[in-house]
Amino acid sequence: KYIVVDQLDGSITIYQEKEMKLIKKIAAIMFAFMMVFTLSSNVNAEEPAGTGKIKIDNAISGESYTIYKVFDLESFDGDNYSYKVTNEKWKEFFKTGEGKTYVDINDYDGVTWKNEKTATQAEKESLAKELAPKMLKFAKDHADGIAGISKPASSNNLVFERLSLGYYLVDSSVGALCGLTTTANEATIHEKNEKPTLNKYVNTYDVAHPNHADRNSLKKNTTNEIGDMVWFTAEIDNFKGAEQLVFTDIMDSGLSLNGILNNQVLLQVSLVKRNVTENVTDADVENLRLNTDYTTVPGKEDGKDKFTLQFTDEGYKKLEQYYENYVIRISYSATVNKSALINNENTATLKYGNNPNVITSNAYVGVLSIPVFKSKNDNTPLPKAEFSLYTILDDANNGVNPIEFKQDDSSKEIYRKATNEETDTVKKITTNNTGKFEFYGLKEGEYYLKEIKAPEGYNKLKEPIKVTVTKKVDNDTKMVIGHSLNYTYGKNAGNGVTEVQVINETGSLLPSTGGMGTTLIYLIGGALVLGSGFVLANKKRAKAK
Repeated sequence: KYIVVDQLDGSITIYQEKEMKLIKKIAAIMFAFMMVFTLSSNVNAEEPAGTGKIKIDNAISGESYTIYKVFDLESFDGDNYSYKVTNEKWKEFFKTGEGKTYVDINDYDGVTWKNEKTATQAEKESLAKELAPKMLKFAKDHADGIAGISKPASSNNLVFERLSLGYYLVDSSVGALCGLTTTANEATIHEKNEKPTLNKYVNTYDVAHPNHADRNSLKKNTTNEIGDMVWFTAEIDNFKGAEQLVFTDIMDSGLSLNGILNNQVLLQVSLVKRNVTENVTDADVENLRLNTDYTTVPGKEDGKDKFTLQFTDEGYKKLEQYYENYVIRISYSATVNKSALINNENTATLKYGNNPNVITSNAYVGVLSIPVFKSKNDNTPLPKAEFSLYTILDDANNGVNPIEFKQDDSSKEIYRKATNEETDTVKKITTNNTGKFEFYGLKEGEYYLKEIKAPEGYNKLKEPIKVTVTKKVDNDTKMVIGHSLNYTYGKNAGNGVTEVQVINETGSLLPSTGGMGTTLIYLIGGALVLGSGFVLANKKRAKAK
């Protein structure tokens, strides 16, 4: 086979097919070589003149970093630099806003720092540290006029390249100031922060001072009765330099948030020494002030109670002051309501930084039950037995103040613990034809089940049955998933069961005593009565005749 190729000069060249394939291979190799050369040239290209870099060293992977150009570098001469503000929004901030306390702007928009000649380097750094968060807030509030450049960190090193020289504001979860000049056009910022952490607990410590709780009093789960108040505590750590902290807590439908007053939430917010795990005293706690250091707003989400807490500028100053040795504790209470389930979840969420990043932590409140099965010896259900439940016995082994219950709407066999506000409550439960009923809405502990009345023909239990209720918890999630019961009373016994079986014995006909004597007396007496009646009747007839 032959291939005819028309050349550019008008001539015609004839190639065999094999020769043509070789030419194609050579052309492909040369083209690939040119591509690689071109790409490598771009990679190794030097920074254009008049541009610089900002390197974030020890960046946190997954975090987003943003830079804002504040001033342009106009000129320099040795150690003297001339900065100018050209952005209209930044002019507003430094001429009439909070920035005017730190910077002077002349008629030509030139920039000089306050006390430039007299202030020490340490004083200048302190002022810059104070000014940074104010600049960050202004930049974010005026995003329409101040454009930031954002990059996510995929490793420990992040670089912003090809930046025009000037003075830049760098934002991660901490505000940092960095200047780029012609003599130092590569600046490195070392990220000293870690991601904030959030841990949510049920607080079993003294109600009056929940933020003084020792470490053993903070638990991931507990159990409570319907109507009980339960305290929660959230701990935030590693908050050095953190900005835009937004804490939100959402109650499950079985929990009602307490202390909502004037659109605020009654809670305690404190800074507590990290290394003090027990015997926390006032000296270990720095309390924060509502509406001065933080604000709260209650609300609803899908019908569930929630609130949001945010720190003020004054609050961030305190956080910056105490971050090294302290954690933030936020404590607040809720009431277990009649909608409570076996497991009631309380979810805390912390948002921080620009993204915003989100951390979630949960704590759980369990509500337990005591199911009862009243039966005969052959496990046949036994109706019309009456029971009450107690937590206290007197010296005579009788129950004191039976617990009040309300028959549940979902099942006639379920009796949930009544709240203080409810009426038409019951203190005695009567078994139906199934022989089953359930006391619901209880916490872990010891209870006494007393039979008040036995069915006709059966013997009533002489003493209450002691029942110990404990919770079952999922090892991974720490959620409350059920209950376990221990009880003992003669043949009525169970260990690690889920139901109390109460077996009743039938009564027996008592034997007679004393032989036939008593029977004969009854017979003779009856005969005399009949005889007397007969004689009396005959006398009346005789008189009548």
